[in-house]
Order: sequence, then C-alpha cells, then structure tokens
Amino acid sequence: MPSAKLAAIAVLAWCAAGGALAAPVSGAPAALSTWPCPAVRVPHLSVAAIWAGPPITTIKPTDWQSDPKVDRLVTRLALRRTPLSDAKTAIDNLASEGGPKAQQRLLVLFAGLFDALNTERNQVIAGLDRLGRRQLSNAAAIRAAIAHMHALQDAAKPDPVAVKKASDQLDWTLRLYKEKKQAARYVCDSPALIEHRLYQLAQMISGHLS
Repeated sequence: MPSAKLAAIAVLAWCAAGGALAAPVSGAPAALSTWPCPAVRVPHLSVAAIWAGPPITTIKPTDWQSDPKVDRLVTRLALRRTPLSDAKTAIDNLASEGGPKAQQRLLVLFAGLFDALNTERNQVIAGLDRLGRRQLSNAAAIRAAIAHMHALQDAAKPDPVAVKKASDQLDWTLRLYKEKKQAARYVCDSPALIEHRLYQLAQMISGHLS
C-alpha cells in the first residue's frame, strides 16, 4: 500500500481518537471524560424539574401498579410510539370521571409515568456510559495500531506483507470506532426525548388538577 495512503489513514485515525480522548475540563470529574454525547451528562431527573402540580410525596412507588386502570395507562402512555394526541385523550377521559378519586388517580398516573420514563432514561444513560468506555478502548486500540504500523514502516527492511496486515487492522479498528460514534449520535438524543415526553405528559395531567 502506498505510504501516502497509510499516512492519510493514520491522520484520520489520530483525529478520530482525539475526539474520543479529549481532555476533561479542568476540575471536572474524570468519569465525565467517557461521556460520548455533546450534551452535558445529567445522571438523574428530579420531580421538581418536571412537575408543577400538587405534591406527590405521599404516593408510594407501587400505588400506580395497584390500580389496574392506571397501570395500563402508564404502560401505554410511556411508549413513545403512542401519539401525544392519544395520550391527551386518555388523560382527559381519566379526569372526566370527576371527584377526589379522579384527582388522586391523576397524581398516581404522573408518579407512575415519572417512575417508568425515569427508569427508561437511566437505562439509556447507563448504555451510553458503556458505549463511552468502549470508545476509549477503541481509541487506545487505534493508537496502538498506528504505532505498530509506523514501527513496521520504519524498519530497516520493511516487510510489505506485515505492513499490509497492520494497515488492514488499523482500517478495521477505525471503521469500528466510526460506526460506534455514528450510533452514539442517535442514542444521545434519547434522554432529551424521554424528558420532553415526560414534561408534556406532566403538563396534560397537571392541567386537570386544582
């Protein structure tokens, strides 16, 4: 393989690796350097950031599962494939029952949705953390492959077969890194999408509460 092409691959590999291994901001926790997304890592959601309705501190985590109707609604409305227009209709129907029981059910519904969607978000965050750690490992493998290829090229009598093998290994490692980076771009949007859905559902529910 022409040395110019090898050099181009090496430069591209170094650029890709640099994106994964950017030095963390001074004073920031070291763990944040593995985060693969442009947005700031927010590990947990707070009810106060989402909910403007009456307090839900008296609602137990299992209350929404104890009410079959609310349980079904939580499962259905938490799914992003359920249109928000359908979610609004379901919430309006629940509120139309009227009386204190309906008010309590709406509170329990929000508590259940917060629990379900926050759990889903936590799972996404954990998956992104794992992806970030794998990308660090892939970037280290790229650096090692570059160093190995350069050592072979700089030998007194370079072995063309060994150089070709090293180049192929570098190309494969770089391709894997780029594919994972592309996948992360889509998954990185998921926490914000979950938060946005939860906020919209919270607004629909709180609008029925005095």
